[in-house]
This record gives sequence, C-alpha cells and structure tokens, in this order.
Amino acid sequence: MIEFEDVSLSLGEFSLKNLSLTIDDGELCVIMGPSGAGKTIILELIAGLHDPDTGVVRINGVDVTNTPPEKRGIGIVYQDYALFPHMSVEENICYGMQRKKVPPGEQKSVCQDLAKTFGISHLLKRRPLTLSGGEAQRVALSRALAVKPSILLLDEPYAALDNETRRECVADMKKLHSEGLTIILVTHSLEEAKSLGTRITVVRGGEVVQTGTADEVFAYPNDEATARFLGFENIADAKLFGLEGRVCIRSEDLILHQKESKNSLPGVILSTETRGALRTCLVDTGSVILTVTSGKREGEYSAGSHVFVEIPPGAVHQIGLENATKNR
Repeated sequence: MIEFEDVSLSLGEFSLKNLSLTIDDGELCVIMGPSGAGKTIILELIAGLHDPDTGVVRINGVDVTNTPPEKRGIGIVYQDYALFPHMSVEENICYGMQRKKVPPGEQKSVCQDLAKTFGISHLLKRRPLTLSGGEAQRVALSRALAVKPSILLLDEPYAALDNETRRECVADMKKLHSEGLTIILVTHSLEEAKSLGTRITVVRGGEVVQTGTADEVFAYPNDEATARFLGFENIADAKLFGLEGRVCIRSEDLILHQKESKNSLPGVILSTETRGALRTCLVDTGSVILTVTSGKREGEYSAGSHVFVEIPPGAVHQIGLENATKNR
C-alpha cells in the first residue's frame, strides 16, 4: 500500500498542496490531469527522487519519506525510456542488478527470462539507438522489472508509440497487473485509463481533485473542468433533464434523427466537421448547443438542417453527484 499524508512540495513555480492519497496493493492506478498538474512529481515522490517539504510518504505502512530510491524496491519507466545509449540492450537490462550486486549468473538468467517474456531476445546485443519505439519500451520495462520491484511506476510510456505497438504494450501491462504487481501509470489517454485502470486519480494544479474506481470517476466527474478533461463535450443545466445542478453528456452518446423520437430535443445544425468515418455536428436546441458525434453512415446532415437530438437513458451524468470519490 502507498500512502500520501498531507504531502506538500514546492519546485520553482509549481506546488503540490497537502496531497493525501491511498493506493492499495495490486491496484493499477492511473494518474491523469492536464500538463503541469503534478503527475510526474507524484511518481518521483513515490520513487524517492524528491523529498517532500511537509507530510509523510508510506509504503506498506513504513515511513519512507527520507528513504533513498535504491532502498524502496520500486521500478520506474519514463516516456523517453532513459536507456543508456553506450550500453547494449543486455547491459541496460542488467544495470540495476549490477548496482545491487546480484551474482552474474543470476543476472544473465533474469535478463534472458525477461527478454523471452517481452520478445526481445534477438535484440540483446543491439544498442538503444537502433531500436524502434516499441522495442525501446520493452527494454526499459525489462530493466525496471529486473530488480523485482514491488511497485512499477510508468510515466506516459506509450505516448510516442503507434497504435498497433501501443495495443501490444497495453496487453503486456495487463498481464503484469494480473500477476499481482502494483502499477501506477501516468497517461493522457482516456482509452488507456478506461482499459487499464482499477483506480483513477485526477490531478489539477498540484491537488487531487478526484479519485475512485474507473466506473465512478468516468460516470460522476466532481466538477466541470474534470468532466471536460474526461471527454464530456456537453455541459448543461440539469433542469433541462429534471435534475439539479449541472450535467455532462458525451457527444458519442447522442443520436441525430430527422424525425422526432423518444427523449429527443429539436434543433438546428450550426456546423459539421468530418474526420475519417466520424462526423461531429454542433446543434442549437434553443436551450443548449450540443456537440453530437456519429458515424457518417447514420445519415447525411448539413448546416441549417432541422434535426432531433435523441438523449438515450444513461447518457446524462450529474456533475458532483458522487463527491465521495473525491478523496480516499
């Protein structure tokens, strides 16, 4: 278990403010938030690369606030992988084990096992600059796992990968998590967060604004800024739907019709934009302007067209409804 108790840290103009957060053993916690929110700093506090100004960091009930990184049993992989360019793949993977004075025979065995697991056995004599992004990612992951960490920290490790390679690497991560490893992943990808996260923590301005299960956070954002960050394009007055406060609706959950349907609002299309197989329309309903995203095959619509926007049951999410997910 990882615990932050009222942790604060100032680095230049950035400040982490009285952070309290708990991550259970075996969780895959996804940390999300806009650039500059403090996501990487949280990882580096867990790893011991920064000492907090105030507060306590605990791992498995032990105060590690001032414990050096090499004694925390943690592996970390950054976005650029930080491989040593003058070393071979094999030497990179063995680096942490050498620092820990693991016997050479055991180093070789661990390296070979990890290389086989991640399909990089044929790369062991290569240098990092000759590797593709996916290959470098797997080497960095192997190096982090070679020291048998109890916690794995990942700072946007898939950001530079193509879609196919990213899917393969996400599958690797699911397998590691299924084996019981505690993983904390920083990402901007909503798809990765939904696919991987057992817990989602949203950070903004150096503060945790919401944390909970993936279902809780993606269904009940605590505030409008969080709702927009989590992909809700439509924010509206809840009175339109017989509720109180504010609500949010994803554009892909709305359906355009040429004729009135159940749970629909009449409107006029203000503009349309096509990207690949998807079309996004701005629709003025008189009470609110809605963004609707649908497949082009679902009908042809142009600016000025009179339409009906169907709002299916379950599409409307009340903002702040479950504020119990804000802190844990």
